[in-house]
Amino acid sequence: MRRTDREMSEKEAIELLKKADYGFMGMVDEDGAPYVIPLNFVYADGAIYIHGAYEGQKMDNLTRDERACFSVVGGVEVISERFTTKYQSALVRGRVKMLEDEPKRQALLLLCQKYTPVHMPQAVAEIEKSGSRTCVIRISVDSITGKANRNAPPFPTLPVSSPTI
Repeated sequence: MRRTDREMSEKEAIELLKKADYGFMGMVDEDGAPYVIPLNFVYADGAIYIHGAYEGQKMDNLTRDERACFSVVGGVEVISERFTTKYQSALVRGRVKMLEDEPKRQALLLLCQKYTPVHMPQAVAEIEKSGSRTCVIRISVDSITGKANRNAPPFPTLPVSSPTI
């Protein structure tokens, strides 16, 4: 990391993963090009869990190459007068595994607990009804890094004038 003054501890990066609402998973497509998609997820037990369909480009990519990365951003505040942004970010590199049976059910319950906690009885019923059609992917954490810009003080207020072009 070039800006070591912005490096977050692994513990801080994990805390960000636990509280982030969504993240972006990166993988490689069949032509070797990057492919990144936004996803709902839950971080638990040292892994990231996501769900989706059993078919599609995401599944094609992950079947071909089990490597993936996952990134989240939080605490974002643009400080326009300083031309900077306060933020926290975490990046996970890992390998994917498709879950089945009870581990899959448990991951779906964790996702529902995160996103629909007041509807857990209905969530359990939906998992029982539709769980067999839902793919659940576990991204094991091979490495995790975090970066933050927390101390972006504003410039002093300067008079605003129109630029001369």
